[in-house]
Amino acid sequence: IQNACAGFPEAIAQANSRALRNEGNYLVIASECLTKITDYSDINSTLFGDGAGAVLLGMTDSERGVVAEYSVSDSFDGKDKWIFLDSRGFMRMPEGQLVMKEAIRNMLDCSRYLKEKACWNKADVYIPHQANGRIISQIEKRVISEGAVVYRNIEKYGNMSAATCAVALDEAFRDGTIHKGSRVIITAFGAGLVTAGVAVQF
Repeated sequence: IQNACAGFPEAIAQANSRALRNEGNYLVIASECLTKITDYSDINSTLFGDGAGAVLLGMTDSERGVVAEYSVSDSFDGKDKWIFLDSRGFMRMPEGQLVMKEAIRNMLDCSRYLKEKACWNKADVYIPHQANGRIISQIEKRVISEGAVVYRNIEKYGNMSAATCAVALDEAFRDGTIHKGSRVIITAFGAGLVTAGVAVQF
């Protein structure tokens, strides 16, 4: 699924929808190699990394699992040149400040929608796309009143596009941030510009 940084939650949503029609197990994989499209003469090149993660979705008779989905794309809104590949195949983002503001607004809108759809008054853990520390901090600032954890690992790996949320989800589960009963929101924003998210009851 070509959905840039929002690919992982979008793929989870699509797999979940298919599972409701065709019972079975669905493997969702997010794999990125941004170093192949990074221009190392660019000052922002150190922000990007490579990575991969996956989840296995299966049917359950409990109320656990994906409980809400969100996906928005408006490719004709005049912002198609905010993030793109140049003629040499390198990633460019000439409107970085505008992208940052758009990312914060869209991921917060996504989170609000998911909570409402899931009938949650709050989430326990947020896993936002790990684009940069400032975006994550702004999301954290706006949901701090919930007492939720806004998970971050960008300091270790950089922005791995669609793989960021997949790797963060795995690490949050392994280190105990996410456990049975946790209400988790995964939200991501990327080139396109596209936003996707899922609410998951563990």
